This record gives sequence, C-alpha cells and structure tokens, in this order.
Amino acid sequence: FTGGAFADDRATVDQQAAKLSSRITSVRALGWSSPPKRRGAARPRHRAYGGQTEKPIQLKPGYDESSPQCVEKWLTQETFYEKVKDSSPAADAVFCALAGGAAFAERTIVESRLEEWRMPQGKFQEAAFYQSLKQGRLDLATGWILFGSANALVLLSIVVPTNPFARFVENLLRQLLQGYAAL
Repeated sequence: FTGGAFADDRATVDQQAAKLSSRITSVRALGWSSPPKRRGAARPRHRAYGGQTEKPIQLKPGYDESSPQCVEKWLTQETFYEKVKDSSPAADAVFCALAGGAAFAERTIVESRLEEWRMPQGKFQEAAFYQSLKQGRLDLATGWILFGSANALVLLSIVVPTNPFARFVENLLRQLLQGYAAL
C-alpha cells in the first residue's frame, strides 16, 4: 500500500485513479447499503503505527450488527478492490484518497470525500479528487517518516550513546528527577 505514489508512471496512474473514482457515486457502491450507524470512539490506525496488522472493527470481538449500539463497519482495502473490481496502483491511489494514511476507510469520511468530489453541481470534480489524493499521500508519507525517524533516533541512541539527542534526553531526565527530589 503506497497510495500509487511509487508507480512507474505516476501521472498515468493518477489519471486512471481519477477515472476509477468518478465511477464511485455513493457509499452504496463500496458496500455500505444500510442507513448510517454511529461512528464510535475507535479509529483506524495509521499504517505505520500498527495499521498493517490491525483487524477492522467488524472483525474485532464484541462486534454485533444486531445491537442498536453497533458502530459502522470500516472499509478494508481488499473489500474496496472487490467493489471497484480493480487492484491496480490506480485503485490503491483511490483508497489512499479515501482513507488517507489509515489502514481502513470510515463511512463518514468516505461520504464527505465523495461529496467533495461531486460539488457543486453533482458532477465529478477532478481537481477536488487530486487534492484528496495529495492529502492522503501526504498523511501516509508523514506517518511513515515520523515512525522511521523515531526508530532511527532510538537506534542512534543505542549505537552512539553520546549523541546530542541522547545527551538532551539525559539532561532533561536529570532535571526532572532533581525537581522531584526537591519536593
């Protein structure tokens, strides 16, 4: 899952993604056929922070569609591919535009994106789609960069314990401990 960002010919992939997304007119096309349910407090994780291995809300223990307190299902990437009948980098890009960096797409967010893409006359607006795609790719990349940077800092502190970052953290902890000792 790269949001189609690393395809050989990204411009062509983006055009194919716009064409594919123009065929999605409502959330019904993506498998949500019942009236909207409540959103719930849980959110899909970012792919960099455990989203790759996370289960969608509907597969977690305690999920019961017959309950009036049941929350809305999340759209998985595999289900999305089945519904649009495509698993190319273009479909990957459309899913990225809908879900951002998250591992799953939520119905309320998908509905708002589809509305943005069809404003104001109900006709597909390619510029709005490209803006969503750019934001989704940015969210995805930002999460991975932050995750990689945090891991690199920890690794650097292990390999080179006298680096400036490790010294900063050491001094910060020393000041905190001295402050608590004075109380």
